[in-house]
Amino acid sequence: MPGMYPEGEYDLAGFAVGVVKRSEVVDGSKIFPGDSSGPASSGLHSNGYSLVRRVFTGKDLAKWGKTC
Repeated sequence: MPGMYPEGEYDLAGFAVGVVKRSEVVDGSKIFPGDSSGPASSGLHSNGYSLVRRVFTGKDLAKWGKTC
């Protein structure tokens, strides 16, 4: 992430791939507001910071904390 890590450092992420029967695929048609599919977010993560830095630049970003 540009501007987030010092030179020579990096972030590591992963993902998983699996197999599911077609009849058991979660397609969103049975998910409604209030249903929980995981823990609540604790804030911005990963690419969210890149977006925020593009939206709030310079003085606007400085209002919210350290600038990069």
